[in-house]
This record gives sequence, C-alpha cells and structure tokens, in this order.
Amino acid sequence: MTFKLIRFPVLVQRVILQNMDIFEVLVLLMMNKTVKRTLNAYKYRIDDWDWNNTDYITMSFRGKSVHIKLSQDGREVEPGMFSLEMNQEKFVVRIVKPEIDELDSKEEPEEEPEEEPEEEPEEELEEESEEESEEESEEEPEEESEEESEEESEEEHEEESEEELEEESEEEVEEEPEEEPEEELEEESEEESEEESEEEPEEESEEESEEESEEEHEEESEEELEEESEEEVEEEVEEEPKEKPKKEPDTVFLVEHATENDKSEQSKLRLNKLISCHLLSFIRPASFNLNWETAEVSPDNLFIFDLTKKFNFVGIEAFVSAKTIKMLMEEITTEHMHLSIQCTTENIKYQNKSNEVSKIKHLYIWDSDFLQFENFIKYLNSPRLRCYVPLTKAMNSILKEWIGGENNVIEFLKLFNFGNLNKQQILEGIDYTVTRFKQKELISRFGSESAFRSYRKYSFDVKRTSDDRVATLVILKEELRIYVWTDEHLTKIRNNL
Repeated sequence: MTFKLIRFPVLVQRVILQNMDIFEVLVLLMMNKTVKRTLNAYKYRIDDWDWNNTDYITMSFRGKSVHIKLSQDGREVEPGMFSLEMNQEKFVVRIVKPEIDELDSKEEPEEEPEEEPEEEPEEELEEESEEESEEESEEEPEEESEEESEEESEEEHEEESEEELEEESEEEVEEEPEEEPEEELEEESEEESEEESEEEPEEESEEESEEESEEEHEEESEEELEEESEEEVEEEVEEEPKEKPKKEPDTVFLVEHATENDKSEQSKLRLNKLISCHLLSFIRPASFNLNWETAEVSPDNLFIFDLTKKFNFVGIEAFVSAKTIKMLMEEITTEHMHLSIQCTTENIKYQNKSNEVSKIKHLYIWDSDFLQFENFIKYLNSPRLRCYVPLTKAMNSILKEWIGGENNVIEFLKLFNFGNLNKQQILEGIDYTVTRFKQKELISRFGSESAFRSYRKYSFDVKRTSDDRVATLVILKEELRIYVWTDEHLTKIRNNL
C-alpha cells in the first residue's frame, strides 16, 4: 500500500489556516480542481470509478480527520480510500489504494509542477535576491573597476609598443647586409614619429571607449532595474487573481461561504449539504442511510429529504414536529426505521386515515408518546412492527384490534415495556388455546431452534373471527410477540414438512 503526500495551492492553505472546521475543508477539497487533477494523476479517478459496483461509501469524522471509504463487491478489502488530515501547521491529503502504481512522469508530465506549487515563488525570490546582490556588488566597486580598466589599458599599450620595437629590431637585423643603411634609418625615424603621433589618438580613443563602456554599463543597470520592477509588478498582478477567486468559481463560492466562520450545527448542515450535492453530481448511489442522533438540532426540513425519500436505513433520535412525523411515517420508503422521537407540537397524536400500506418494512418505535393505541394497527400498518407500549392494558387493546379486524399486512408484532407483564391482563376477554403447531413448524416461524426452546412454554394461539387466520402469541417477562400465520408462511411449512 502506497501513500502519497500532496500539497495544495496557497489559496487553499491560507483559507485552511483560518481556523476552518473539517466540514469546510472537505467542501473545498471536493470542489477544488487541482485536487481532482492530482487524484486523477495517481490513478484514483473519481469520475471513472465504477460506482454501480460500489457497495457503500462511508464518511467518518475522527478528530480533525475525515475518512471517505469505498467498498466494492462486498469485499472486506477496500479498493480505494482517501483521507483528509489537518493540523495547525500543515494540510496534507493521503491517497491510499492497494497496489497503487507510481505516477509515470511520461504519462502525466503536467502534474509535477502542480504537486509543489509553493516552491516556484521561493526560487523566484532567491533569483531576485541573487540579482540584487550582484547589482549592489557591481555598483559598489564601480570606481575601482574604472581604475583597473585604465591600468589594464596602459599595460596593453606598453605591451603593444614593446612588440612593435621587437619587430623593428628584427627587421633591422635582417636588413643589415643591405647597402643603404642611412636611408633605412631615416625611414625608421619617420615611422617612429608616425607611430608616436598615432599612439596619442589611440590613448584618447581608449579613454572615450572607457567612458562609453561606463555609460553602457549604467544603461544596462537601469534596464535591469526596470525589468526587475516590471517583473515585480507582474508577480503582484499574478498574485492578485490567487487572492481573488475568479479563476476557480467553485472554490470561490465555498471560500465566501466559509468566511462566516460559523461553527454552529446549522452551518455544518449547510456544508454537509454542499458535500452531498457535489458527490451526487457524479455518483448514482444504490441506497441511502440516515442516522440522526443529536438533540441539539432538529431534523425538521433536513436537506437529505429534498435529495431522496428512499433509504435502506433511517435512525432518528430527536425532537421533531408533527409535520415531520407525518412525513416520516407516510412518505419515507425504507427497509428499517428506528424512531426515538418526541413531538414538539403539544397534544398531537399521529393518525393516518388513508388505509395505505406503510412503506416501512421494519418499524422500530422506542418512544411512543406521539402514538395513540386506539386504531394502532390501522394507523401504522407496517409488516413488521416493534413498539414500546407502557401499559399492559394498551397491549390488550391492540391484540383485540387485530382479532376483530381484517388486517393482512402485519406479519410480526412485538410490544414491549420494562416491567413484568401480566398474562391475565393481556389476555383478558380473548379466547386462546395452547399452540397447535409442531416443533419444526414453530422453529420455522420463530427463526431458530434456540428461540423455540425459549418460547414454547409461553406460546398460545388466537384466531381471528373474520377469516379464522391464526396468530401465535409468546408472552415473555417484558414483551408480547405476535407471529401471524400468513398464507405465505403456511405454504412454506407445508412444502418443507
């Protein structure tokens, strides 16, 4: 397993260091284009992920870290994960993927400068400082350099004169055997005089050249200063768009949203909504799970219900309005719903007069203050129902409702409280018999042999008056269990036995 540390643009780092919470950081990262390109460079391509085969996505918060895990095909080994970690000094992202390939520089040559964007300005500053130091060093010894140049020119002039004298002496040696030495001497003297006359303007020309070189040097230094000033202006101009988030509108919006520096639960909900909406822009999840366990904020008008009303699991422990209760009980489709809720609207009991079958297959109600026990089965109408019922008298009323009614939806009903149940009070006014079902039939209905051994001494049968449908009651210390023998269950035991 390979870990890669990635640095992000200065804009993101500046915002992160302003005491942002992890929700804001996560939104920034999910929307940031540079982060997305970097993830793609390490062959963890969010857009190309086979989301249809992803079993679940888990987002967990641990201190100052956020972990997003993807699981595929029901395997225990996660095919991909990236975690975001933050502290006061630095911010890094770790990309984890089993057997991840190293980034190929040939395939992704453009990603290298993006990985460490902070080093470029440092190098530029170093180059500028070196240039400035060189210019200062050049300006300080200007006078010395002028004197040195004069001395060098004089030395060169002397060397040239010596070379000329040597050449002349050689010519004299060669010309000695000739017959006219006097004329040659005269010519030499004339040449020497001409050379002396030429040497004087040469010195003047050298002085002029030195002055010209000084002027050129000053002009070059001025041009360099102008170029440096222009470069500094350009750098300032280039830095301005980094501070102004116009180039990355997504990041800009999130930064502006985060500048409120609001650490309230409502702010976290807004940011969580942004995260969810962004994920759903490229993910098509098979199901949603909702687990709400905070009493500080009510799930009334929770954004997730605007995104979907179909869940695999819903768990809510909170104070909610009567409107939210009605929405949960009638509009939400889910396999399992666990409710430990209290209604904030006074003197309101839930009623559902539509007679429609509940969209909740397994309903668990741990706090039943919002319910009324008259027409209990009619209003809830869920196939498998577990509910806290504080009084045995209410249990008796619910049992009589099933016996006297015609409900064919409920298959299993568990009524419980935390005291010792009174069998006589529960069965008061109800005809019952010892169960007529055999051991294998009861094991099939109860679900296990151990359940059969625990329940058989407390099992009784009751019959519905309208259609003679039978239900087996199991009265335990703290709960009443009602197993309805539907046509499906009866067919199952006939085929298996």
